[in-house]
Amino acid sequence: MKSATLYSRALLAAVACLLAPIVIAQESEKCPKGQVDVVVVVDTSSENADLFQKQQDRLAAVIGLLDSLTPNAKLAVVSYNSQAEVIASLTSPDAAHIAKALTTIEALKPTATATSTVPALEAAINELKSNGRGGPKIVILAHDGKTNDTLEQVLEEDEKLKETGANVFVVTADAEPDLTVLVGYAGDRARVYATEEDKNAFVEQLRNLTDAVFCTESAVLPTDTASSKEKTSSTAAKEEKSKEVTETEAVPIAPQEEAAPTTVKAEVGGKATSPKPKSSKEASKETTDGQALPSGDCEFSKVDLMILLDTSGSVADAFAAERAFAEDLIKALPLGSFDSGDLQVSVISFSEVTKVALPFQPARSQKQTIREIGSIKHTGGSTRISPAIQQGIGELDRAKRADAKQIFILISDGRGSDFWTAAANTGKQLQATNAEIFSVTQSSDYNIPELVLYAGSKERVFVGPKKNDFVAEASRRIRDCLNPSPHVTKPGQVKTKVVTELLSDSCPDNVDLVFIIDSSGSVTDDFVKERKFATDLIEAAPAGDFDERIAVAAVRFSKSAELVFPFGEVKGQAQLIEHINNINHTGGATSAVSGVNTAVQEINAHHRKGARLVVVLISGTVLMIWPWKLCCRFDF
Repeated sequence: MKSATLYSRALLAAVACLLAPIVIAQESEKCPKGQVDVVVVVDTSSENADLFQKQQDRLAAVIGLLDSLTPNAKLAVVSYNSQAEVIASLTSPDAAHIAKALTTIEALKPTATATSTVPALEAAINELKSNGRGGPKIVILAHDGKTNDTLEQVLEEDEKLKETGANVFVVTADAEPDLTVLVGYAGDRARVYATEEDKNAFVEQLRNLTDAVFCTESAVLPTDTASSKEKTSSTAAKEEKSKEVTETEAVPIAPQEEAAPTTVKAEVGGKATSPKPKSSKEASKETTDGQALPSGDCEFSKVDLMILLDTSGSVADAFAAERAFAEDLIKALPLGSFDSGDLQVSVISFSEVTKVALPFQPARSQKQTIREIGSIKHTGGSTRISPAIQQGIGELDRAKRADAKQIFILISDGRGSDFWTAAANTGKQLQATNAEIFSVTQSSDYNIPELVLYAGSKERVFVGPKKNDFVAEASRRIRDCLNPSPHVTKPGQVKTKVVTELLSDSCPDNVDLVFIIDSSGSVTDDFVKERKFATDLIEAAPAGDFDERIAVAAVRFSKSAELVFPFGEVKGQAQLIEHINNINHTGGATSAVSGVNTAVQEINAHHRKGARLVVVLISGTVLMIWPWKLCCRFDF
């Protein structure tokens, strides 16, 4: 009598609570020969008896609904807390009796112990592989998403689960479930029943699945609640409303691409097969979205840049290239922003231990920053990303400035060995800092899900081919905030900066140097001094470098502009000085725009790949140098 009562209650709950707004297909519309294997996995580790009972009630309603949609289903039940136990197998004589399965589930009680979901999922996978009938598979996971498993273990088990081809649905009654984990297992937010508002979308997902398997010759299994072509407009409207209600920002365990719909074909005899969902391993090899990051004005005038560099064993083959990422980024930033203190940089290296290799310190030079990064060595050992990020957050909290934008860059393959719960919480804490976050790696064996977990979105993860865009994208976002502040200086100071940082023989890079010289009537009194500044700059650099390493071009402008000589045409220090001294004053109106446009055309045509570009615009008592965004007003 108890079993019958429980069974009736489950069906009543399914109809009254879950299905009120939805029309269920009549029995005559079903294809009763279909067979589906269902494994119900129940987390009993809850400390709250009321929440556990609410979860049980929701679970009973879902099972009752599933029975009405799949009359020939067989159920297995796995319970777990820190360990897992198969308490009802698919091979049991009672597997086809839903009422007895419900009685088994009803008997479970909360245990208030630690939670380890991995053994439970392993048991479910073994049950499907060893005792399943080879047809469609469904796993119903009753779980709040909180676990003591490591991130690596969770991802590995998620991968194995997807390889079985099982469709995963999640039920929880926890007031604050970890949707990051739950959506990762289910693959779709609509397959997670966490709130009362989730019911419609959840039921539609279950109905769409079972309709495709049992009631059509060939049908599409949608991965969201959008309507298919065969559905009526009224049903489509309901689904769209359900989608709106259930959409939530969540980072999946495995990245969910907008792939082509999965097709399930119901064959004669009731068997059906479906393509395997992508595993985490397969999905993690895919490149991330190619969306451009936002650009434009920045409300800050300074930047606090935190770089985390992975030195662990998992990046052994890629470490030198990963360290070069950090060095190249620093080289791409405005040189003057280091000396002015507008940009301050901290670097943390990590493996199983974390070390602040470079603390925040305003006015540290670009050259010293690059030198310090270059001294960081590969250490080997395990990969503890979460503690490193925690220390990075602490360093930011200690040294961040109210008028500065915080930028946080994680250079790692994402192969962390931290507990999942710790990693998920760290990701949330990092995103709560409101820092702009990037994740990047040069490794070919990377793990996108963990990198997304920390970065917050896939567009901020640079792996595979997209890694080549990292320095350009990250440096652009940093430069957006480093707006120049005009100040008075002496040309000798600027000359010394150019020579020391770029033109001296201590700088190994090739340099393309462009002079844009104002020859208009507005600079009549200063024109000779303008020309002398350019020649003094060339004279101060090592003479031999102008044969190949430093290429120079010159543009003269007044009302219109003229390319005096292009890159590479004039070589040698003496020859360059002679050609610049031969530039004549023209007088007339002033159009700096024409001069800049002419310089840009020459840069686009002949700027050497990999060479550092320096543009020097001289107009009267104003000197502008790029890439530093240094704008100076001085006395000759």
